[in-house]
Amino acid sequence: MLKLKSISNDKKIVSIEFDDYIPFDINIGKPNFKKLYFRYGDGKKSLLEIGVNVEEGIMTSCTLAMIKRENVKIFNSSFNTSDCALTEGTVIFDITKSNSNEYVNSSFIDTFDSDLYLDLGKNYISLRFSINHCKVESYVINDRLVVGFDSSKELCIIAMTQLSLSEIEKIKVSLS
Repeated sequence: MLKLKSISNDKKIVSIEFDDYIPFDINIGKPNFKKLYFRYGDGKKSLLEIGVNVEEGIMTSCTLAMIKRENVKIFNSSFNTSDCALTEGTVIFDITKSNSNEYVNSSFIDTFDSDLYLDLGKNYISLRFSINHCKVESYVINDRLVVGFDSSKELCIIAMTQLSLSEIEKIKVSLS
């Protein structure tokens, strides 16, 4: 799992797209560098791809390509970040292991041994990497993008907040 290395105070522009086929596609900043993609899920019915700047480890994109319908839960609540440390900025992941010779010829690092879980609330969508809610200790917030980490600084949740009703409806259509 990706680990938090640091947080850049340089907030980047975050664009979030929803369409009928892909639940969401997030782009952070301007894409003018080589990316390394970390892919999670089971690779067959659930797939999340996180793009990271290969030189600095800055999170540059996040795309949920597919998710199992049975792993989607709908809530009538808003996203809650209380009781956690909040920092504004852009996430920088520790990708030192990823830069080893093992990955030189690949743009993808696959971890297809887990499932993904999607929570859809009144004005948010969050993606968890565990069926149990992991104990989030801190959040990094950049515009409507919220990234949560546990006490070991491992990534455990990615959320989009302050979503409109039309955005929520687009997500529901893409999940059906």
